[in-house]
Amino acid sequence: MGSGVRFGGGKRQSKRQTTKLREKIKKKVRDHGRKLKKDIKKHPEKYRKSKKDPGVPNDHPFKEQILSEARDVVAKHKEYQERRRIELKEYKAKAKENLAHSLKGQSLEALMAKAQHKAKVFDDGQGIQESAVKKGLSDKSAKAYYKEFRKVVDAADVVLEVLDARDPMGSRCKEVEEAVMSGSKAGKRLVLVLNKADLVPRENLLAWMKHLRNEYPTIPFKASTQQTARLGQAKINMKQVDQVLLQTSKCVGADILLSLLANYCRNKQTVHIMLSQVRTAVRVPLRRLSTAVADAGAVAPKPAVKPDCAKFSSGPCKKRPGYTVAGLAGAALGRSHRHKIGKDKLAGAINLTRDLLEPVGLPADYHIGIVPASDTGAVEMAMWSLLGPKPVTCIHFESFGGDWYTDITKQLKLTNVTNMQGDYGVLPDFSKVDFSNDVVFTANGTTSGVRVPADVAIPADREGLTICDATSAVFAQHMPWDRLDVVTFSWQKCLGGEGAHGMLILSPRAVERLESYTPPWPMPKIFRMTKSGKLNAGIFKGETINTPSLLATEDYIDALEWSKSVGGYEGLVGRSNANLAVLEQAVAELDWLDFLSGPDPTVRSNTSVCLTVSDLDAAGCKKMAALLEAEGVALDIGAYRTAPPGFRIWCGPTVDTADVAALVPWMRWAHDEVKASA
Repeated sequence: MGSGVRFGGGKRQSKRQTTKLREKIKKKVRDHGRKLKKDIKKHPEKYRKSKKDPGVPNDHPFKEQILSEARDVVAKHKEYQERRRIELKEYKAKAKENLAHSLKGQSLEALMAKAQHKAKVFDDGQGIQESAVKKGLSDKSAKAYYKEFRKVVDAADVVLEVLDARDPMGSRCKEVEEAVMSGSKAGKRLVLVLNKADLVPRENLLAWMKHLRNEYPTIPFKASTQQTARLGQAKINMKQVDQVLLQTSKCVGADILLSLLANYCRNKQTVHIMLSQVRTAVRVPLRRLSTAVADAGAVAPKPAVKPDCAKFSSGPCKKRPGYTVAGLAGAALGRSHRHKIGKDKLAGAINLTRDLLEPVGLPADYHIGIVPASDTGAVEMAMWSLLGPKPVTCIHFESFGGDWYTDITKQLKLTNVTNMQGDYGVLPDFSKVDFSNDVVFTANGTTSGVRVPADVAIPADREGLTICDATSAVFAQHMPWDRLDVVTFSWQKCLGGEGAHGMLILSPRAVERLESYTPPWPMPKIFRMTKSGKLNAGIFKGETINTPSLLATEDYIDALEWSKSVGGYEGLVGRSNANLAVLEQAVAELDWLDFLSGPDPTVRSNTSVCLTVSDLDAAGCKKMAALLEAEGVALDIGAYRTAPPGFRIWCGPTVDTADVAALVPWMRWAHDEVKASA
């Protein structure tokens, strides 16, 4: 039988391959091997085979006993973890309860008094820092000096101000005294200690004591000069003592000081503890402030309490507290958005939005519509439809506002455009804006942490239109609604909704422009807002231009209903402000942390809070973020890719204040870990 012929009579198929196919397979094998080697080198732990625990040999004489002990250890560990979880839950609940109790029932007058008190404390602090700078300290050192001083004062019940008896007024600091007496803790005591009492004439000492006691308790003092481990005290009546007796080597004035401190105590137990501590302190040389600052800079311990939710992303943002997908059970899935049920859902989302915005100033004759492509689509829709008949001023101070300027000049190719650009963290001067032009600006810089104040001066009789990209401002910040002709935002920011859909709000002036002006460029279908020269009113009643997601719509409705339950728009603003306040306190306490927006609180964002770290570079900040993510306490908080190194922490209304407060100690720990490893 000839070659290549099978018994069945058919011709056998050859297994030979073409050279091209064979070489292609070889190349793929080589590429795969090369990639595998690189990955093994980069992530060896993925390919390292862990040795299997052989367990306890069957012939071991105490096998059952060992296994029983191991089971007991595992059970005890699980019991400890459960007990720890319950304790942390109770601790957080207690903290929330205490916070609510402290704020409950406070009158407007009490809140104003508290604010005025804080302002006074801040002014006093500025005076102390300025004094430190005059004495030769740098601004940074003065800030660290004041923070440490504030910690000591807040923790103390009694503050001793040590004066030099040879020049009491020259060694006295009025700013310190005012800061102590106006501190947050009521009932603080300030005692003046006239040190080196043996170096001035007795008559001068008594005269100074009489003068100073008109203001605060004053005690003469002379430190011990004994060269021995057992220091002694001399009990001397300063009014009757002769100058020669003051030359003793023993300590003079300690007994009076201890008696005074004892009188400030409430009970005998406190007296005993306080006296024992004071006696020890008298024998120990006082440390310099620089040493105290160094001690304060020791590596922070690893915190025990983590945020309940580690999601601090600036978009898409955290869902509302208590969110579950079960809340979307009413979604009109599988139904047409042109059917009544679909239109009702879309119209319901628009009406709920109006219910939240009108009480805080949105005029009733403004149109609200749902448009494609999130906030980006809404902004582009407005610019392509409205810009052209007037010169344009574009105000931008972060990346997305820069994109609008690029589209105006490169895509729409408008030539009469004024570019008002601010660096990251710097708000351009709105007083220089010519509102006879059409003005395009961002209300809140999501990547820069800067916002436009609600009281920005926009004239009511302006000739041009104001187009405001407010995606991370609406539902968290107050806005000059009646001065804005176009407002855009998305569902995914302040209310933690889903992406893909945007909201477009038009004033009557914007509608008039739409109906009287036809742009010279081709208009894409998803940008068309007019029919036969008139506003397409259906867009603002739930008749969307393209097919919407009714699941995302239901999610947005769920967030709007929750917003009403927390006090409406004002409640949402309050939640964001409370979150910002936690980070403001952290910046006040940590000398290496600061706001990218600078010291002006009026331009500081309360949603996308951007922070800088003064003693770490970009690599150090990334290490901090990686540590926090590895611990599961903060996700997606790195600065925007084109922004200065630092952090961007979302503090919108869906974020719980307790989670922000729990994050701060972890940030300090991560910072100290990175510094220690450098």
